[in-house]
Amino acid sequence: MNINDGYDRLIVVDPGKNEVKTMVFDTEFHLQKSFSFPSKTEKKRNFYDIDGNGNNQFKTVFDGQNYLVGEGIKRTYNFETTKNNLHHKICVYTAIALAVEQEKEKIHLIVGYPSSDYVNIKQRTDYINLLTSKSPIHFTVDGVEKVFEIVDIEVFPEGIGMRPRSLNAGQNVHIMDIGGQNINYREYDTLGNTLASFSLDNAGVNHLEAFVRKKLRDFVNADVVSIDALNIHQAIVKGRIEELDDKLLTNYSSSKEFMEDAIATFLEDSVFGQMMTKGVNLYQRGYKIIFTGGGSLLLRPYIESTLVNNKGNLYFSETAKWDNCISYIMKDIGTRCKQMGILEMSQKYAGIVFEETKGL
Repeated sequence: MNINDGYDRLIVVDPGKNEVKTMVFDTEFHLQKSFSFPSKTEKKRNFYDIDGNGNNQFKTVFDGQNYLVGEGIKRTYNFETTKNNLHHKICVYTAIALAVEQEKEKIHLIVGYPSSDYVNIKQRTDYINLLTSKSPIHFTVDGVEKVFEIVDIEVFPEGIGMRPRSLNAGQNVHIMDIGGQNINYREYDTLGNTLASFSLDNAGVNHLEAFVRKKLRDFVNADVVSIDALNIHQAIVKGRIEELDDKLLTNYSSSKEFMEDAIATFLEDSVFGQMMTKGVNLYQRGYKIIFTGGGSLLLRPYIESTLVNNKGNLYFSETAKWDNCISYIMKDIGTRCKQMGILEMSQKYAGIVFEETKGL
């Protein structure tokens, strides 16, 4: 028995607030492709003024309305805490349209949802209804119409971290999934049981970038420096603001000193401080702390400096960007195999996925 009878393709989408990550599997669980694009959409009357040539900019049409998706959008990321909105629907449909190759492909869609919202059955049901269509979906990308049918949808909570947890089996662990809008936290015991879970809103890397820009306005003359034009994401990566002359800063000797102070303040107040109000002290030694999500790659050096007391207990996933997608499909395999009474097959299928996604 093949649990994927009735589907042409399995598509896993992690519709983050910073990036939309997608994995595409065939019905034997072999990874066909993986890709990502910025989580930005903008409604357009037409595309006449668009002259982009980036690989991650897409001119899309859905229900007669034009949307620019991905790169080349000036407006900021979507800061709504909910994912039950048109922005995420367009992002998910863009991901599917980029994945399908034949007309009227039958898709098994697997998507994620924030931990705190996942337990709200009504919200989760509304999310499924938002993405569901009773008829084939017509979605145009860059002038090519794609027609696909979403046969069914499975939704799983963000921040499960199944791959890095399997590599740290038999330990009590904290999971910190750092995304664009929020941070999803989960605590697991040695048997893999969830002991606690919640989401921290306004704690993701998009909010960090906004925080750095706001703080920077207090220490530079905005009449001389266009703060909005500075590449803050790159500044976080480099640890300094390359476009800014240090002489234009007040109270700081260099942009490197400013960035270190700003990011440390954000982590202490908006992340680890918020955690402590919820009874989780990551400054204390004890549990292994697993960091996953694309934001963990960006913030690793700053986290290591902030949690210096826990040096040796910090584990940064090598597949951090893709861990949610990997977790979703592995959970989907287990759920569907159990429902179909072939639970013994779940280990085989999960093993295929584990190997297929190694080294991403």
